[in-house]
Amino acid sequence: MVMANFNVISLNCNGLCDINKRNCIFSLCNDRYYDIICLQETFWNDLMVERIKKDKIIWNGDIFYSNSGNNRQGVAILVSKKLKNMFSEVANENGRYIHINGKINDEIIDIYNIYAPNNVNERCDFFLKCKDKISNGKYVLVAGDFNTTLSSLDKSGKTLHCNDKAVKPCTILCKKRGYVIYGEIEMWI
Repeated sequence: MVMANFNVISLNCNGLCDINKRNCIFSLCNDRYYDIICLQETFWNDLMVERIKKDKIIWNGDIFYSNSGNNRQGVAILVSKKLKNMFSEVANENGRYIHINGKINDEIIDIYNIYAPNNVNERCDFFLKCKDKISNGKYVLVAGDFNTTLSSLDKSGKTLHCNDKAVKPCTILCKKRGYVIYGEIEMWI
């Protein structure tokens, strides 16, 4: 059996509470027919998500999310109406991590969206925890904002690559799982 094709995007939004910014992001995702949208730094709370879910014009698919208690951080996975009701939430953690899985063409797919901490010590611990949480399944997608560059190719402009202590656990995680790393877009498949 062949896994179905679907379009995926991962975006660090730096806040999606502003209605104009939120509508712009949702329009982009709808216009480009993305099926799976992984958002980081949503800054949403439960009330905000309920408002979005009620507005079927903005988004008519499923919304899975994880918020922190302080309207900071936050990750979400939006699933298009094409794949609606095919996924369910498995786990989430304090606005940093969400895991959903579903069955497409009789194959299980696991999707993870992560937002790693900015603090290097917290980020290092976060990657070590992720290593144990991410499935060994046949179809696994890990997307997000890792707040870590693995090489100078991951940076542009005047910012330099910093080989901090979080690089090693992130690299070990990638190699252990056999993931392919797509530098600038920070997505593993």
